[in-house]
Amino acid sequence: GMPGESAAPSVGVKRERPDDAEGNAPQPAREEEYDVDDFDEEVLDKVLDKAEEAAKAGGRMAPQRFCPYLDSINRHILDFDFEKVCSVSNSHLNVYVCLVCGKYFQGRARGSAAYFHSLEHNHHVFMKLDT
Repeated sequence: GMPGESAAPSVGVKRERPDDAEGNAPQPAREEEYDVDDFDEEVLDKVLDKAEEAAKAGGRMAPQRFCPYLDSINRHILDFDFEKVCSVSNSHLNVYVCLVCGKYFQGRARGSAAYFHSLEHNHHVFMKLDT
């Protein structure tokens, strides 16, 4: 090592990968930068504008063939190995995982932890966890 370096690895820090088979120097592990509150709101705005126009014309909008929130799902942070309990109430009942940030919330009603999480963080894709 270098002078002044400690031998013990830091807790919670990704270690560099070891030399590969060809003996190339290790590359630093890269954190993916992803803001979970950052997805294309313009897509949603277009859908809502169309719905508003259809309502004003007295008609109904044709059903959409896509979900404007699917791009907000963040697969690489999802971990289903945690105990299926709400991160707010510690309840085991009606636990849903937020597919945007990976946290677990009790859901199924207005005023539930999942409902408030969705409003507060603009996260709108959840999946029911079997308990």
